[in-house]
Amino acid sequence: MARQVEATLQQEALSPPDSLSMDQAACAALAQAVGDEYTQWLSPDQMQELAMDISGDETAGIGAELVTVEKGWQVVEVAEQSPAQTAGLSKGDIIVKINGDPVGTQDWMPEEGVTTLFTVERDGVCRDLVIIPQKIEPLTPIVMKSLPNDYGYIRIRSFVQEGVETQFDQAMEKFSQAKGVVIDLRHNPGGRMDAVVEMINGLLPNQTEILCLLEAKGKQEVYTTNENQKYNVPIVVLTDQQSASAAEIFAGVLQNQNRATIVGETTYGKGVVQKLKTLKDGSGLKYTMAEYRLADGTIIHQKGVEPDIEVQQDGLPGLASTELEDQALQTAVRFLENQQSITKEN
Repeated sequence: MARQVEATLQQEALSPPDSLSMDQAACAALAQAVGDEYTQWLSPDQMQELAMDISGDETAGIGAELVTVEKGWQVVEVAEQSPAQTAGLSKGDIIVKINGDPVGTQDWMPEEGVTTLFTVERDGVCRDLVIIPQKIEPLTPIVMKSLPNDYGYIRIRSFVQEGVETQFDQAMEKFSQAKGVVIDLRHNPGGRMDAVVEMINGLLPNQTEILCLLEAKGKQEVYTTNENQKYNVPIVVLTDQQSASAAEIFAGVLQNQNRATIVGETTYGKGVVQKLKTLKDGSGLKYTMAEYRLADGTIIHQKGVEPDIEVQQDGLPGLASTELEDQALQTAVRFLENQQSITKEN
């Protein structure tokens, strides 16, 4: 049937498509036909963009970290001397429109040198800012800062970039003698499973079973830690409804192994793993190849990781400089302080 449609269009259509366009359209349709929201065909340009995201190489951008909120995209951080800073974009601003269209109605990607009009809401008032994306280095995946009374704060933006494992290890080393560490996974969309497994290695004893992958045709693969535990500092992990995929593995494993207390909201509930295959023309196929479960069989897919201490989010990740206004962060620190007091009494 598909070949018949192709032949008819090529022979009889007023504007017949070329073979490449037909092949790409067929690939996209086949991926969509699976009925899995995470399976998709990626064009060569999209594959190149993804490769730059993973490598951390310079790519077109505005130099700001944006997270999805109800009204649009809220600005969490603005890089120094970036196009966003030059245009006047500030932390806390909400981008509601791009080039006149609501944020939620488009899949905007920055293009180097292309003038873009951002409609920004600040303190209830909307204003227009003109920003010209440029080639810039991406923001680092790890943010760390010292909190009062000898506590540490580590935010993991995502598990996508190469080197996130090394940066996390450096951050944990910095706070290895602290009274406790808060690891912030709020609005973390996930990333590479190999990265999160590597990062968990130093937090649990060697040969600890942490995950089981359920693959096609009944195949199963069990993941265990393969290094001696390096860090024993008490840990609290912050989550919200946007903590997904690899972020849920990180939080779920540490909770399941009684290594960390989870504070915040139930996570997104993406418990499946995707594999990326590069095709001959440079395009790619991303497809779901497994579901993961925690070592004791706990299912995360469509359920999420439930917090030990539920706190409705009233702050954004990355705003750790305003920790007194961040209820979830304050709850995490109070929990660590209480645990410290109990330890001293015993």
